[in-house]
Amino acid sequence: MIFSTKESLEDSIVRLLLDNTCKVKDLQSLLHKEHAEVTIQGIYKSLGILLSEEIIIKRGILYSLSEEWRSHVVDKLSKTVQGITLAEGEKVSFDLASLIHLDQQWKNLVLPLHKAHPDDPIFLYELHEIWIHLDETRKASEYAYFSSFLEKKIYAFCQLGGDTFHDRALKKELQNEYMQVATGTEFFPKTDYPAIFNDYIITTRLSKSVASKIEVCYESSPTLLELEARLQKIGIEKKKVKLTIERNRAKAKRLRKKLSKNFFVPQELINQFGLY
Repeated sequence: MIFSTKESLEDSIVRLLLDNTCKVKDLQSLLHKEHAEVTIQGIYKSLGILLSEEIIIKRGILYSLSEEWRSHVVDKLSKTVQGITLAEGEKVSFDLASLIHLDQQWKNLVLPLHKAHPDDPIFLYELHEIWIHLDETRKASEYAYFSSFLEKKIYAFCQLGGDTFHDRALKKELQNEYMQVATGTEFFPKTDYPAIFNDYIITTRLSKSVASKIEVCYESSPTLLELEARLQKIGIEKKKVKLTIERNRAKAKRLRKKLSKNFFVPQELINQFGLY
């Protein structure tokens, strides 16, 4: 899939042609940097498939995206309803087979909310920020999400329930002008990882056994390498999780008030967004 970690050769060609008109030699040079074993025959075969599907066009020796196809895709995407629309008081839950599915669903729920309410602060609670330690793809995704608050000048308040060396090190790494991080106060059960945004509460719930194993990893790992090795040994990414999204204005305000105890939340921010 284009822009994913598992692009086909056709996907890669489409991505490269998004902003460029290329000769086959240009494509070959660009693709060789990404695909170690791509052949000129393979490129021509993929170009033939894309031409037959009318995704690209050819003028002489130059290849480019079909503007008709591009417009069709943009139109379809712009009309796609992202996330879930809930009425006040409604709640839905998903039983997910793994943390891979969780990552996909969480982003499908939260990112559209950020887009719909681009300036709203978010309050996050995690016993430990485990997601950043699971694999390189998830780590990059987490860092990109956290860095987006400073880039977009949106306030975020992240309470870590744990206060181990690893929690404090992450606080030091992530905290900045727009993202406050606190450690050492457990506001929720060890299984629950809620995020409060606008009128919504999005909660990730792990099983009690997985939560207990995570706690042991944090308490008994003297180095980051050992922590990550032990977390990965549990096989967390393959464990079932529950994801719940609820729209409840009064509850969201109550939870924000609860989580705000360890942060400095500017009064103008409280007033502007009716945080509590």
